[in-house]
Amino acid sequence: MFNKKTANALMADILSALQPLATTRGLTIEGAGGSFDDGSLSVRIKVSAQTEDGTPVNFHNHATRIGLPGDCYGKTFTVAGHTYRVVGIRLRNRRYPVLATRSDDGKTYKLDVYTVSRSLAFGGDA
Repeated sequence: MFNKKTANALMADILSALQPLATTRGLTIEGAGGSFDDGSLSVRIKVSAQTEDGTPVNFHNHATRIGLPGDCYGKTFTVAGHTYRVVGIRLRNRRYPVLATRSDDGKTYKLDVYTVSRSLAFGGDA
């Protein structure tokens, strides 16, 4: 019954259903993986607190810890002709800790600190 297509569609439906609840409580919600087999689906959901301006609560501390400006959340930059927007930091990923969404396709990519900091310094908001 479950395959990759149906699992992804169901995850999108679950996130859409939970989004209003998260918004009213001032939280962000995102899919965090999962697994499936023929008869069952297991989903992981990440719920995060955010400040009044929409920045995740711990973003400033995480960004400065890896050497990025604390206010870089939501800033755009260009790499290899593609425009990205900073959307998160994952400290556990030492090689590619910066999460950025590409404007072309809306996908989130993991990037290294050097590339992002250099692009922000030279390109800034694109």
